[in-house]
Amino acid sequence: MHSGLGSSSAVAAANQALSSLQKVYEKYLQINCGVRRSTPVVILFAELEAFASKNWWEQFLKFWNKLAALPDDSPFHIVLKDHLVDAFQHHAHNIASAVADVLHTVGYEVPRALDVVPVIDVSVAGKGLDSRLQGSANHGL
Repeated sequence: MHSGLGSSSAVAAANQALSSLQKVYEKYLQINCGVRRSTPVVILFAELEAFASKNWWEQFLKFWNKLAALPDDSPFHIVLKDHLVDAFQHHAHNIASAVADVLHTVGYEVPRALDVVPVIDVSVAGKGLDSRLQGSANHGL
């Protein structure tokens, strides 16, 4: 971790928060994709990489914004901020870098100020996603 979590107990707490955040995200995917809880998450990730609808991305960005709105000392907020630092300073491939990459392809730049988790303007990002998906449909992608 790169956010200054020094002690081993702080690192353990952050790792536990990351595990909890991953479980929350997996449940979020299962609910929004309308699949059973027994559906392996690996299958969800593979399917979503192949096809991600504008609605799905908008819902995910709203989820991101809820995490951004949490108090700064919330473990979920700390982990997301740490992912941003890893993505933007250390070029790690994680959820923050994936969101930034997708939004960059539609002309929306995620603010790179690492002292806060940015709130994404869902309506602006949604318009870019909509035009990208329409372009993909027109080109048979």
